[in-house]
Amino acid sequence: MKTNQTQVSIETNTETMSRFFDRCYEEGLFLGFDSDEQACVERLIELFNIKPEEQIVEPGCGCGRLTSLLSEKIGYGGMITACEISPKMFQHCLELNLPPYVCFYNSTVINLNLPHNSADHIICFNVWPHLESPDSHLEYFSKILKRGGVLHIAHSCGREFINKIHGDASDSMIKKHLLPSAEELAKHLSLNGWEIALFLDEEDIYYIRALKP
Repeated sequence: MKTNQTQVSIETNTETMSRFFDRCYEEGLFLGFDSDEQACVERLIELFNIKPEEQIVEPGCGCGRLTSLLSEKIGYGGMITACEISPKMFQHCLELNLPPYVCFYNSTVINLNLPHNSADHIICFNVWPHLESPDSHLEYFSKILKRGGVLHIAHSCGREFINKIHGDASDSMIKKHLLPSAEELAKHLSLNGWEIALFLDEEDIYYIRALKP
């Protein structure tokens, strides 16, 4: 019974977040990068160190603004699997008309049931606080990453700014979606077997690079 109740709760939370991000889209949010974010995103792209023909998984891709940039890095021969729970953001992604090696799904990443040992990179961009059951995601990510694969947890602004935005949100669920310090999250990842290669927790950037357990 407890398991069923948990599943219902997670499904309800996902539906609530889906509606929240639909509203964000209707308000014109997250369609592109503003001038304050641009320098951070360029730095993050360098930190990702994407190579041509690699396999990338992008949970919570939003309106596909980062996906577009990643697609330029891998080229034909690679693959990006990007998913988004907001139907309106997902539809926007489809309308970007990105190359055929970019596949969008209106789904949570766990529900995709991706093949084990298939991804070179998992890029959680501006999404980590919104993931339901983070430890379940970590377990799933470790399965779908190739040996030597990399999990990137990244935000295009600083933690304090993110937590203020979430804390001021009108939605009670979003208020709870706070980002821990990079040091704290890196320690948690390490305790779960991940090898931490780098973490940054600065005024205008948040980034953790973790290697597959």
